[in-house]
Amino acid sequence: MSKTMKRIAVLLITTLIAPAIVSFIPSVKSLTVAEVKAAEAKSKLIKTSATIGIQSSPEYISIENYNENAKYTFSSADKKIATVNEYGMVRGIAKGKTKIKVTETLGGEKKEIGTLSVNVVNAKIDPKEVEIGLNGYGYVPIAYINYEAKYSLKSADSKIVAINEYGTLEGKKLGKTTVSVTETYKGKTRKLGSCTIKVINSRLATKQTEIPVAGTTYCDLLVDCINSKATYTCKSSDKSIVSVDEYGNIFGLKEGTADVTISETYNKKTRKLGTVKVKVVGSSIEAEYSNIELGVNSSTSLTDIVYIKNYIWEAYYSCESEDESIVKVEEVESDWGSKYTNLIGKALGSTKLTIYENYNGTKRKVGTVTVTVKDFPVTGLELYTYDFLEVDGKYTRKYYLGEDYKSDSLRYYINLSPYNATTPVTYETSDETIVKVDETGVVTPVKEGKATITITCGSYSVSFVAEITTYSDTLDEADW
Repeated sequence: MSKTMKRIAVLLITTLIAPAIVSFIPSVKSLTVAEVKAAEAKSKLIKTSATIGIQSSPEYISIENYNENAKYTFSSADKKIATVNEYGMVRGIAKGKTKIKVTETLGGEKKEIGTLSVNVVNAKIDPKEVEIGLNGYGYVPIAYINYEAKYSLKSADSKIVAINEYGTLEGKKLGKTTVSVTETYKGKTRKLGSCTIKVINSRLATKQTEIPVAGTTYCDLLVDCINSKATYTCKSSDKSIVSVDEYGNIFGLKEGTADVTISETYNKKTRKLGTVKVKVVGSSIEAEYSNIELGVNSSTSLTDIVYIKNYIWEAYYSCESEDESIVKVEEVESDWGSKYTNLIGKALGSTKLTIYENYNGTKRKVGTVTVTVKDFPVTGLELYTYDFLEVDGKYTRKYYLGEDYKSDSLRYYINLSPYNATTPVTYETSDETIVKVDETGVVTPVKEGKATITITCGSYSVSFVAEITTYSDTLDEADW
């Protein structure tokens, strides 16, 4: 064979056979950052040890990086000490130690993801000393209490501390005594020990507190170890900032600080407990809530999307947009006469909103937030079926001739995923001679009959039967 022919043969082999050989070599897929992180995020136990009581509050096994596609099983090494159910709830049975093994099954592969070491202990008194008020009430603190056991309490001096049939302690006079506790469980009785109980006069629970403008606190909340047979009065040093009524309600009127003096009257004797500084604070926007997102071509109420700390229910919150071509602000009056502020995402981008509080004739700047207008494509659409009756396998809703449904848009009866999806929602009726529905989802009954209304968002749609009827004072079962 000549050199020329050999070269042609080699070229043919390279051209025809090499691609076939390469096709048998497995390809290597390049993973995205998200896929790499998902692979690295292995399931594991958040806690690896726990102490619980016998027949006490259970321990729930928590799994970090829980995989919804996996099945988790739990098994106890010694069920006589602790049991675990299919949901990972661990309950103490007897004093001792054991281990709970947790296994994950995913795609046919089964692996152990961790072990919870469980220490089951007897109930005990903790702390060993407590204080209660004169004519006040309290309890002996029992840790790891056994809810299937019976506890008996005995006071060393019932003239100082009395105990009722429910185990409640009552401070009878100033002083100190001990209360011993025994536990009876499964026919066996054991002593838990004793707790020292001090009966003291009431005192201030705090030296200072904070309430919002138009907010309320109570005199009793500022007193510790309350005497149930005494009366408490409060007096404000500045009634323009803090006012107090005859029932001990403390009201914040405007920003500032006032001293509230608290006194106790018992057995016709009055004594001053002390003074609490009450700071009245206005509404504000915290830094972590200063950046929000709004869907393009969507609208929402200002107070639905912006978190305002110390929000005043009686106030009206307004705002100004730095760029109304991105976020437009509308003032809307509701059907019941109150005003609210609506935000409309007009175009993609970011702008700032300055928020104001209008209260008692005063307009005050609350803060500034940055709003980013984005596109949120719809990924799901559902009908809130609990607002409908199911008749012959179809969801049905009654509408009455002559009724006004302007404030009852169908938009309130669907659930979009995500909730702020920006994909347009459309509404269509199968028969406009029976019922009409406009572009906002408002239904108008025309005449008696039935028609199908279809709600569509992107590639998703739901439908229901609108039954138009004349209102009657007599309701049948289907109307309830």
